[in-house]
Amino acid sequence: MPLLTLSLLRLHNPPDKASLLRTLSSIPDFLVLASEPRYSVIRPSKIDVSILTATPWDLLLLLHGPIPISVQYLIAAEYTVTAGIPSRLLSTYPSRNAKLLAEAPNVKLTGALEKAQERVKDSAQNLELSPDLLRFMDELTAEYGEKPVTMLNLLNFKREGKGAYYRYGQ
Repeated sequence: MPLLTLSLLRLHNPPDKASLLRTLSSIPDFLVLASEPRYSVIRPSKIDVSILTATPWDLLLLLHGPIPISVQYLIAAEYTVTAGIPSRLLSTYPSRNAKLLAEAPNVKLTGALEKAQERVKDSAQNLELSPDLLRFMDELTAEYGEKPVTMLNLLNFKREGKGAYYRYGQ
């Protein structure tokens, strides 16, 4: 299981995402994923709460190693976590992601969201639909329309939690 560096970055103003991503993309087999963090469904409540919730992050990167010194000057704040990613998942990610994005326009909506709105809770902290989450989904729809949106789940399990999460996904 390869260890990768997950980095949340706050860039200096004005943010120069293009230069940073161009440099990281030029390093062979280094940049796995680059994304704009838009919304946290479950907000941190125990570990590193202050930095994670108070910093307006510009980029989320998944890298084969730390960010090179040559681009550190672009970064105002950084939060990193080393994460193990199964080799099989990592090796097939580019092709699987491309396939999902290509198939996305043909996926028909089921109406499940409309039905779920009858059971809205105050908060999404327990993975439940909340007014805040619905508002965010409306913003995404307004910005992206019917285009696909990728969601990244970062999971940290207690010893007994992995089995519970597996059952939840069934």
